[in-house]
Amino acid sequence: MIKHKYGIGSEKPLSDLEVELAAFLLDPPASAGGLGKSEHFWNVCEILWGPTSTKPFVRHPWAERMTARACEHRYLGISGCGSSGKSDWGAVWGIVNWLASPKNTLVLMTSTSLKESQKRIWGAVKSYWQAAPGLPGKLVDSVGMIRTDDGSGRFNDREGIALIACEKKNEKEAIGKIIGAKNA
Repeated sequence: MIKHKYGIGSEKPLSDLEVELAAFLLDPPASAGGLGKSEHFWNVCEILWGPTSTKPFVRHPWAERMTARACEHRYLGISGCGSSGKSDWGAVWGIVNWLASPKNTLVLMTSTSLKESQKRIWGAVKSYWQAAPGLPGKLVDSVGMIRTDDGSGRFNDREGIALIACEKKNEKEAIGKIIGAKNA
């Protein structure tokens, strides 16, 4: 067993990204060097989308507040003015949560339509995903999904990130897509 930073143990050496993702997921105590879930999130963001990235994710006060609240609460609703970073933050939050435990996570994101979502949350997901080459999974932009490789080379749609188009006129259909969606 290899003991890594923050007291995280594993059978194999881990990269800095893997250690920070594990710390984000496990939230080790300060006595083991843990920084708190929020700071581990920001460390992951710095590794994947720091200033030298083709799509840097900027740490700003609104993003810090969204992150802090998301780390404190199981459910969170966010509203704000235009261009306040909601879509970018939501995209990065979803990607980081999925990366922390890809085989146990299904992230559902909603927008009005697949076409319109390209200007909103899904466009942000795609941009950040493409700016961090080598991430596990497969981006299938045509259906708004990042699929997880189950380890055998096959992709599983029950693990990953999925966009659910949710136009007002098709509200019942959209709700039907969300109800019962789960990882296991």
